[in-house]
Amino acid sequence: MLNKFKIGIPLLAVATVLATGTTARVQAMSEMPGHLRNPSQGLQKIEQPLPVKAGVIVGGVTLIGLELWWFLFSKKKTQAAIDEPENS
Repeated sequence: MLNKFKIGIPLLAVATVLATGTTARVQAMSEMPGHLRNPSQGLQKIEQPLPVKAGVIVGGVTLIGLELWWFLFSKKKTQAAIDEPENS
């Protein structure tokens, strides 16, 4: 019985992913009818204001710094175990 679950669960997961991806792709194409009319436009550049760019950079550097601090420096120092002689 356990072997059936080991084989069946991954197959069910793969089938779910394939079915979901196909459904999402069909829905996206049906919701965007103008998408295929002008395929030659390509991507358009959107210029962001300087304060927005600076805020994103400062925020990213801050988050990276917090992660480094959390994983490297916030660990409590552990004490070595003291061996006590056994009284027998």
